[in-house]
Amino acid sequence: MLPHYFQQNIPQTVTHLRLFCDSCAGQNKNWTIIRFLHYLVVHKKMFEEIKILFPIRGHSYMECDRDMAIVNQKAKVETPSGCMEEFRKARQSPSPYNVVDANQGMFLGVTEHIKLFYRASCPMPSRPLFYSLTHGRKNTARLPPLRRLYEHQLPITAAKFKGLQVLKQFCTTEAQDFYTALPHEGGNGNAHSHRSTPLESDSESEYLSSD
Repeated sequence: MLPHYFQQNIPQTVTHLRLFCDSCAGQNKNWTIIRFLHYLVVHKKMFEEIKILFPIRGHSYMECDRDMAIVNQKAKVETPSGCMEEFRKARQSPSPYNVVDANQGMFLGVTEHIKLFYRASCPMPSRPLFYSLTHGRKNTARLPPLRRLYEHQLPITAAKFKGLQVLKQFCTTEAQDFYTALPHEGGNGNAHSHRSTPLESDSESEYLSSD
């Protein structure tokens, strides 16, 4: 989701980015995130600098945590569309929540893509370390485009699908249709492919020149 958000929501005039993340190791504080943000600065030239801020561990009172507390926890929700509707009407002041219906084109294979530029495991200890990537050499290379992570809906297990078919009798007709159409193991159209469609915004003629 980060590539989609950066491309669609941040103006191209923004050169310095500040990110606030919780300090949960593995969730945001991980080698994949660091490599991807470094890729945006060094290879994509999307920003001049990205700084990540990790608040002291504990309850951060960040806006995202406080926003979730407003959502009605007792609402009867049976489908993803119903869940989205609850978020939309949860707050009116100062403005309703902007709920985005995430489609598969927003999820890109970042992990596989950055393997072309970085080691799979972190080669350095967890401490500040400054080093040169090019040692003064100028390189020109073609940047392959980021590709979609999934092309189709991911199937659920056959056992989970079977259980849902029993439970759906207690749901509305709309919800029953939703659970009947879920892709599942052993069903039709449950295969999913990886990284076959490039981002439309990426050009095949894109080059980088790094100092």
